[in-house]
Amino acid sequence: MGHMSRLMNKTIRTFLIYAAIVLVCSIPAYYYTIRWFWDFEVDEHNIIVSEEASMHDAFMILSSVTVLTTVFFVVLLTGFVLLNKAISRKLWAPFYTSLDQIRNFNLTENKDLHFEDTDIDEFTKLHHSLNKLIAGNIAAYSQQKEFADNASHELQTPIAIVQSKLGMLLQSKSLTREQFDTIEEALTALSRVTRINKNLLLLTKIENSQYQDQEDLTDIVRYYQRLDKIDREFMRQTANLYLGDENVVALIWLPENTP
Repeated sequence: MGHMSRLMNKTIRTFLIYAAIVLVCSIPAYYYTIRWFWDFEVDEHNIIVSEEASMHDAFMILSSVTVLTTVFFVVLLTGFVLLNKAISRKLWAPFYTSLDQIRNFNLTENKDLHFEDTDIDEFTKLHHSLNKLIAGNIAAYSQQKEFADNASHELQTPIAIVQSKLGMLLQSKSLTREQFDTIEEALTALSRVTRINKNLLLLTKIENSQYQDQEDLTDIVRYYQRLDKIDREFMRQTANLYLGDENVVALIWLPENTP
């Protein structure tokens, strides 16, 4: 990239150049106007002018200078307005381009933003800061997503093992009523932990905007609600069957993919 300049310097420099051009053009205009009046008066009178004629000529010259000054002021002011619009449109184009990129940016896509190069110092610093900020957010989002997924799977595995072992214990005929109640309480607590784990994982994915389609998100929430009802029904369907003096425990298992 070539030499960079500050945003204000670009605007002021253009305005100063324009004002200098108008000033340079106004000097010969003033000169030739006054010269024309002088030659006209000399040719008309060709004698020593009276005091009244001198006042009349002075008034004409003053009026002409006033008109010229007004004309050049209007030209200068109009040029400033038009230049300001043209310069602003050109200078701020990189800013609005970057703004559109930021508006369309999505963390879930895991893509870096590439801002266009510019020779304006302020925009270059802004792009550099935005790149650092976005890169940090992408890294934090990826780490958080990976941690949430890993934590969920790491919790599900031991919970499933413990539930399986407790389920096998419940099928033992030698269990007393007190032992059965204790195991049942443990299974209830594990079932609650499983639901909490699933809900936390779902909330994490929602907060991370991993579900872009609103309909998909609604279906997923309904699915988790159905799973929660099935899990609660499973705990209610745990029953004791007593045959004679023996305590026989029957446990009704529901498949994980039960609709």
